[in-house]
Amino acid sequence: MLSTAEARPRRLRDARAAMYVELILNASTRVFASEGYEATKVQQIAKEAGISLGTLYEVFPSKFDIWRAIHERHLAALFENALAAIAAGEGNLADQLLLGLEAYIGYLVSQPDYLRLHLMDGATWALGTGLRSKVQLEAWERGKQMMSDLLARGIDEGILVPQDPDLAAQIMIGMHQVMLAHWIKRGMVSAPAEIIAQIQEHTIRAFFVTSLVNKALARFRKSKRQPPRAAPGAPRRGTT
Repeated sequence: MLSTAEARPRRLRDARAAMYVELILNASTRVFASEGYEATKVQQIAKEAGISLGTLYEVFPSKFDIWRAIHERHLAALFENALAAIAAGEGNLADQLLLGLEAYIGYLVSQPDYLRLHLMDGATWALGTGLRSKVQLEAWERGKQMMSDLLARGIDEGILVPQDPDLAAQIMIGMHQVMLAHWIKRGMVSAPAEIIAQIQEHTIRAFFVTSLVNKALARFRKSKRQPPRAAPGAPRRGTT
C-alpha cells in the first residue's frame, strides 16, 4: 500500500493526464468537425488544445487513436441515454421507439461538433460503410440491431407497416443522417427540440400503419405540450 507521501504525486500525475485527455479530445473534436479527418494535422490539434506536440503524443500515439477515443466516449454516452429512454417507455412500443429516438437524436444535436465530425467523414449511416474504426462499426451494428428489434416488435403488434425490420432500420437510420445533415447545412437555425420532433413525426408518418398515423401524431403532439418527464434520478424542481 502506498504511503500518503507516495500517493500524492501519483494523484497529481493522474489528474494531469486526465486534464490532457479532456483538452485533446475537446480540441480534436472541434478540429475534425471543421477540417475533416484526412485534412486534420496533429499539430493543429495540439495548437487548439494549447499544449505541445510532445505532450499530445505522450497521451495519444497517433491521430487515429484520438479519433477512436472521441467515438468511444460519445458512443458510450449515446447508448446509455438511448437505453435509459427506451426503458422509460415501460413496454409501450410506440413510446419506446419515440423516446429512444428523442434520446439518440437529442444527444447528437446537443453535441454539434461531434455531429459535424460524424457527418463530414462521408460514412453512409444506412449501410454502415465508410466507418473508420472498429468502435464505430460495432456501435453501428449494435444500434441497427436495437432499432431492428424495436421495429420487429411493432410489426408483430400491428403498429408498424409490415416489412423487413432490418431494412426498415437501415432506412430509418439513413433518414436521420439526411435530416441532421440538412439541419447542420442550414446553420442549425431551428432549435434542437424542433429537429428532434420533426424526426419523430416523420417516423410516425413513414413507419406507422396508416390507420394509426393520425392518432399517433395527435398523441405525440399532445405529449409535447406537457411538461417534460423527469429523467430517472433527476431532481425535481424546488428540491435542489
